[in-house]
Amino acid sequence: MNIQIRYKKAKVSATLKSYLQEKLGRFEKLIPKNTMIEIELRGEPRQKKGKNKVMNYTVDIPGEKTIHIGKSSYDFRSVIDIASDKLEKKLTRFHNKKSKKNKQDSIVKRTLKAAGYIPQIPKMLFKRQKKEIKITYKNEYSGKPIYPESAIEKFNNSKSQFVLFRNIENNKVCIVTKEKRKVVIYTIVS
Repeated sequence: MNIQIRYKKAKVSATLKSYLQEKLGRFEKLIPKNTMIEIELRGEPRQKKGKNKVMNYTVDIPGEKTIHIGKSSYDFRSVIDIASDKLEKKLTRFHNKKSKKNKQDSIVKRTLKAAGYIPQIPKMLFKRQKKEIKITYKNEYSGKPIYPESAIEKFNNSKSQFVLFRNIENNKVCIVTKEKRKVVIYTIVS
């Protein structure tokens, strides 16, 4: 996390600087390491009464998005609180969306893509319904049918993240993988 702090027409004490650093420490878990944060604190001397202390956050997350927040208040400590709370809400929302997207991009999807089983993966590829994943694909799997117990044994003995097999009981293509420390079998519905 790279931080640039600029002060314009403002006298900022050492305690206020340490207070700002403390507030920025809350964002470390929510922001990737190579993120650039620009902070501008400025006083508006022309505006004698009212909210004349302004704070602007600009958070540039590489490859993702840029977040801008500008707030004003009566003193710097309160404007730091208001702007930091708003930024924390936005970063939490962004972090939750990203982690939800990563969870949807499950091991099965990534490993199938890496194995070249699905040439092009559409956006709405996987639809979960009671331990089933619906997949649209063009390639045909022509593996020898085996029992699910044999596939689980093969998976446990291998170092790969999944085993693709044709179930001898129902003649459907299935995947054995591990999720949350459990060995799981998914049927690929075509």
